[in-house]
Amino acid sequence: MPAVFPRGAEDTGGGGGGGGISDVTIQEITATGTYTPTSGMTHCIVTAIGGGGGGGGIDGGDSSGRRAAGGGGGGGTAIAAFDAAEIGATASVTIGAAGSAGADTGGTGGTGGSTIFNPVGTGATLTAQGGAGGGGTSTSGNSEQLGGAGGVPTSGDTNVNGQTGWDGTTGQGVAFGGAGGDSSIGGGGHGTISVGGAKDGANATAVGGGGGGSVNEDSSSNKVGGAGFKGYLHIVEYQ
Repeated sequence: MPAVFPRGAEDTGGGGGGGGISDVTIQEITATGTYTPTSGMTHCIVTAIGGGGGGGGIDGGDSSGRRAAGGGGGGGTAIAAFDAAEIGATASVTIGAAGSAGADTGGTGGTGGSTIFNPVGTGATLTAQGGAGGGGTSTSGNSEQLGGAGGVPTSGDTNVNGQTGWDGTTGQGVAFGGAGGDSSIGGGGHGTISVGGAKDGANATAVGGGGGGSVNEDSSSNKVGGAGFKGYLHIVEYQ
């Protein structure tokens, strides 16, 4: 069930008894299902955010070399205004899944799922694509992996691409795991740093954020990437 937050009556019609907003309701949907408008809804603004990609993992392989995995990309954001006819009686909702953490065998992070809002009325389907996973590595010696691309939204009145995950980088005696890309509200997992050791990637912290990449410097330890954060749907209804 979506979370519903009535905001109380408002009147922007100048006190004349017509043409104004009488009520505002917010619905937050965090699980795949169906959106049903509140009775009396005339217009709404829908914000869809895709899931963030997972950060890359590392197979230590041997105890020499510097290996840095890439961060996952942030989920895209699509925002659109609809009237009651465009929504119709309901809309089907798919919430984008979080991208999985890259395995400690050197796996690339999983791609975040797309959040999709599909009304039965005449309105367009919103799609907020999830971010791609960051690159992982099982290479012995030195290796730097790329961050995953941010998700690309479609059909919104406003479309905001997710941030690309940061690349893993290395220097003399140090390695940096790539930070996860942010969605439009932030949330990417932070980058990790290692001098003579290994660390798992950091998990994303907010809706649509990408997970951070793992890191290994002169260590044979295997490390997993950070998990991405799932998407969601936010609807502001006006009566």
